[in-house]
Amino acid sequence: MLLRFSVSNNLSIRDEQELSLVASSLADERSALRQSEGLPGTNILPCVVIYGANASGKSNIVASICSFRNMVISSHPRGETGARIRQTPFALDEVYFEGCALNMM
Repeated sequence: MLLRFSVSNNLSIRDEQELSLVASSLADERSALRQSEGLPGTNILPCVVIYGANASGKSNIVASICSFRNMVISSHPRGETGARIRQTPFALDEVYFEGCALNMM
């Protein structure tokens, strides 16, 4: 079960952004929340919504989650120990290009 996902230096995302499915203490309706046997006392949201202004990076969060999913699915048959992860780094600040594998997709 994925409870938190964070990404940085990918596509239009420069600084770390986190998507969390852990409910805050402000949640009003407890009946809609889920529980996990492995994390007793932790309330989990059944779904999340990503919203924001046009060109704010919503699609790139979803693309990052899809890339993560593909890495997990294909890591055994295609992965190599110590191999670099393909990424498209944040392009508007040259500092973010340093030290990353420049495999532009």
